Amino acid sequence: MSEDKAIEIYLKKNLSEKRVMHSHRTADTAEKLCMLYGFDPGKGRTAGLLHDIARELSAEKVFEIVERDGFGISKIERDYPVLLHGRAGAVLSREELGIEDEEILDAVRWHTTGKRGMNGITSILYIADYIEPGRTHIDNDFRMKTREMNLEQLVMKVVKDSIAYCRMKGYSVAEQTFMLYHDLEKKVS
Repeated sequence: MSEDKAIEIYLKKNLSEKRVMHSHRTADTAEKLCMLYGFDPGKGRTAGLLHDIARELSAEKVFEIVERDGFGISKIERDYPVLLHGRAGAVLSREELGIEDEEILDAVRWHTTGKRGMNGITSILYIADYIEPGRTHIDNDFRMKTREMNLEQLVMKVVKDSIAYCRMKGYSVAEQTFMLYHDLEKKVS
């Protein structure tokens, strides 16, 4: 069975239809962004399909899974376990689906919080998850402007928007997100 077919079966078996549709839109967006910015569109597509495979698991199950990834669990991740679904998804991608490509696994792992020093596919997925066409907080003007920004500028825009959203909602912001913001602030300013 092909990798794509195995992923499709896994998605349909383990996710709601709404989440499967979001994963497909994210994969389509990641594929297009990869073509725009010169990265492997196949890797972008695969990362997009996989990024939320742990999103609908219970907090207890997510904690159990991320214990195997070796990164530890911060206080904010304990308080907001949804931040861990990317890390859990990377573990499941490797263990359940045999994905060994570290670029894809890193993209899945860090798509929620971002991470300083992200590689191209990780940046692409971080953006694609935020701007996919089903996201109602993003308008078509913004999506069109993405074509005028370099990758770091676009990641910075998503990071700023994410931090502003968390502050507006009264949520804490993950340390990885702040570290990414400060790294990009030096480069993009």
